[in-house]
Amino acid sequence: MRSVLASKSALWILSLVLVLSTVWTYRYAIVFYGCMAMLRHSSDGNATLRVADTLEPIGPRIKELLRISYDNTMDDPRVRIAAASVLSKADRGYADRVVLRHLTSNNLGIVSRAIRDLWAMGASGHVDAILPFLKAQDPSLRESAALYLGLSARDDVRGVLRDLETSDPDENVRQTAARSLERINVKQ
Repeated sequence: MRSVLASKSALWILSLVLVLSTVWTYRYAIVFYGCMAMLRHSSDGNATLRVADTLEPIGPRIKELLRISYDNTMDDPRVRIAAASVLSKADRGYADRVVLRHLTSNNLGIVSRAIRDLWAMGASGHVDAILPFLKAQDPSLRESAALYLGLSARDDVRGVLRDLETSDPDENVRQTAARSLERINVKQ
């Protein structure tokens, strides 16, 4: 009888150790997917910030999961923004490369979101890659580019934004160009 009880105890302890070691091994993925699920099901506007704050300390360990979440262009925009935010804090160069790849997409919505993500990350070093989008037929692309250009204080960018503010056919683009010019002037 004792050997049966000892055997059951040993089996229970072994099972517990296996469960705990599995949880420990996959702890980052568990936290990551839990945060992504929270973003998908939360209507709270601060959810993205909470997720980014939760994931930031483990960001370098889950870069590949973050890249996959960002690259999943069908995913919820909040998930993509959180992934870009954490990636930019974990490894700025890697994050920029991940987002910049989306500028070559044939889907204009994806390109527009990528430009806005670069803006949200404060990645101001890509002005030359963004300038061509000011000539796009799609006003949302021009608006996103005008928003992004507010990160730069280059003189040629000021001139381009002034031209957009006065001559773009779309009212939203003109307003965004004006706000970007104001941000540039405030910074100086």
